[in-house]
Amino acid sequence: MRRAGFTLFELVCVIVILGVLGAVAAPRFLDLSDEAARASVERHARSFANAVQFVRIEYDLEGLSGQVDNLPGFGSGDVDTNANGYPTDTANANTIPSNPTGANRCRNVFNGILTAPAPVCGGTLACTSAHVFQAVAIAAQNCEFLYIKDPSPQRFFTYDATNGVVTVTNP
Repeated sequence: MRRAGFTLFELVCVIVILGVLGAVAAPRFLDLSDEAARASVERHARSFANAVQFVRIEYDLEGLSGQVDNLPGFGSGDVDTNANGYPTDTANANTIPSNPTGANRCRNVFNGILTAPAPVCGGTLACTSAHVFQAVAIAAQNCEFLYIKDPSPQRFFTYDATNGVVTVTNP
């Protein structure tokens, strides 16, 4: 009578092969989370930089000069700009100070100019596990958006409201 099934030797061979494949593949899959974090920061920084330029283009198309509250034709119509035409807030403020008020304005700019922004905390809004970025006013007219889902290595992008430049630090 023939028996159907695997011998003990065949079973051990299959387990060893699967173990070796798992050991080789695991580091590759673990590295994907790092790639995902890098891609998220890169995508948001690029989207943010494009939105800043769209605000500036709308400012020019409207023939505006000086500080503007509630830029018409952009977003919800509540984006405020400085005298250079770059976004500074959505609550009638035309500067970004380097204090918690500035962090609130950075957060408002992030939410105000992006179509589908990631959850951002900072200033008077405490960070929770639901947030992806933390807004910080690092100097007058300068915002930093820290990626807080995976804090090491530190990934962020900065926004200089004086000239609209967005710089990415994404190791």
